[in-house]
Amino acid sequence: MSHKPGLRDKFRYHFDNTMAFSAFARFGIVFALGIGALFVGVGLLKLLAPSSDPAASILEAMWWSWGRVADPGSGAQDTGTGVRAAEIVTTLSGVVLFALLLGFVSDSVQAKIADLRKGKSLVVEHDHTLILGFNDKAVSIIKELAEANESRGDSCIVILSERDKEEVVDSLLEHFGAPKLRTTRIVVRHGSAFSPHDLLNVRAQDARSIIVLSDDGSASQGDVRVVKTVLALTRGLGTRLRGHIAAELLDLEHKDVVTSIDTNHIEVVVARDFLGRLLVQTARQTGLAQVYSMLLSFDGDEFYLLPPPANMAGKSFGEIWSQVSQGIVVGYAPAARQTGQVHAVVLNPSDDTIVGPNDRIAILLEDDSVVISPKALPISITLPRGSLVRAEHAPEHIFVLGFHDQLPLMLSELDQYVAPSTRVTILSQLEREVAIRGLSRVIPSLANLTVTIVQGDPTAKSDLLPVCALGFDSAIVLADASIPHNADDTDARTLMSVLLVRSLASRNPRIISEIRNPKTKELAAVADVTDFVVSDELVSGLLAQVSENRDLSGLWDDLCSAEGSEIYLKAGDKYIQHDEQVTFADLMGRARARGEIAIGYAQKALERDPSKAYGIVLNPRNKTEKFPFTTDDRLIVIAEDER
Repeated sequence: MSHKPGLRDKFRYHFDNTMAFSAFARFGIVFALGIGALFVGVGLLKLLAPSSDPAASILEAMWWSWGRVADPGSGAQDTGTGVRAAEIVTTLSGVVLFALLLGFVSDSVQAKIADLRKGKSLVVEHDHTLILGFNDKAVSIIKELAEANESRGDSCIVILSERDKEEVVDSLLEHFGAPKLRTTRIVVRHGSAFSPHDLLNVRAQDARSIIVLSDDGSASQGDVRVVKTVLALTRGLGTRLRGHIAAELLDLEHKDVVTSIDTNHIEVVVARDFLGRLLVQTARQTGLAQVYSMLLSFDGDEFYLLPPPANMAGKSFGEIWSQVSQGIVVGYAPAARQTGQVHAVVLNPSDDTIVGPNDRIAILLEDDSVVISPKALPISITLPRGSLVRAEHAPEHIFVLGFHDQLPLMLSELDQYVAPSTRVTILSQLEREVAIRGLSRVIPSLANLTVTIVQGDPTAKSDLLPVCALGFDSAIVLADASIPHNADDTDARTLMSVLLVRSLASRNPRIISEIRNPKTKELAAVADVTDFVVSDELVSGLLAQVSENRDLSGLWDDLCSAEGSEIYLKAGDKYIQHDEQVTFADLMGRARARGEIAIGYAQKALERDPSKAYGIVLNPRNKTEKFPFTTDDRLIVIAEDER
């Protein structure tokens, strides 16, 4: 038989709900009990000692009662049995009352501290950078943004992550030691990146830029979360975004889905696609990995898109580059790009190209706060004999160790760089049939490559020896995803493979390796591994740069594609005679005579010295002073091919 709730049950039910969820109600109850205790003291005084002095008037009685409720020691001077009896009861009521009040205050303070630890409080920031998610790249991104923000003064980075706030804060303190890096404050909040409420809580609508990180894990899971986050940002907030979104995806096939949501606010960085193209390019030339690492960092010189210098708008590209000494002009962004009509930066245009007044120049510069003062550079263009002759490529043998999802893209890109009859041998722990299926879509389309697949362990000498005995021109050591490992274990296997291949090679080949953890760089330097790509660090640098200037996404797309112009390190004998003394301005002019843009140089004598940036100098500050550049050194140029 069911029991019908009585009045007592209903009162207790409502009382429990009130006490559980309403802090205001809890203090209201304490206040009511306090008033009750006050009048209990008045009543007892009137009842037990009506002729005493405190009972002479109601106001005096209330004052006497309040003193006993608030201060148990205030009745020490009371006399008379009735007064003292009233005092004892009133004082005990006050003790109970203040015990309750203390408990409620303590609970409220603890609840507030717990709420702060959860990271749910409102962010009051404007013009900040918002990072949605927290993975291995976040720390590197914060370092780059802090470097970029130094010229701005006080800046703020807000992180919204589903991870526990204390976990994120502890990670940041471990790396930076404080919630501030240089002039940049770091604020952490806990919440969902695709919850409109949580996004409004971190003022997503007022952010200068928003970086959406893909969770570590499978491409489909991480990219689905990015799509949901972008939808929440662009359609769920109920207000217009002030800044743009730099979204990290893992799979190129998901790019169109994200860009179709809102073309006006979104730039997509496809991490694996970018790294695959970069690995192909860096495998072609020793030292190129370090060049890319320097260009993708705000610590040094990086690319900017700026209005043309004073009085230079409407002039030819040749007139502009030859009159800028503070930086190096590498191209321009058409004005239409600003309205979303053209999605590219034009690199290495012809000298007669007119740069319009609303166009922007693409320039390699120390910082965008540098003032550009046009002044004609003194240039001597005297190329060595035969410098304009383009030598034909010879077939090569390329050794690939490891396997991951971007290998088909890498082979397709590599096919556009090499001569016909070039061989590629792939050694991985995947079963040969599985590896063939993974490459089945790209192999039939390769025009210049012949692919051979070998099953074996890239860290086993016995498996490496047969391939190394055949000889090879270059090797690419991938962060192998065919067998699951964490970043540190994967890097350890990569370094082991590099050391084994180098010891077994019959000649001195180019070896480029992919490293996941930036901390492994120091170990790689100790192991004398000079050419390596730190994948997470480079993607972090690209995301940071695109968040600061969305148009740089198009510039890096062009640089990392086999089509158009790329970065090359070319032999010094293409530009100078033996023992000739030149200025960097001379080298810039000679590079332009070959249809190239010189952005720096690499000194042979320092190529194994990490403390001297492996001899690489970008955008030399003094371009009119002669310096020691030999035929053994190399000029770093933006050009259409490596010849």
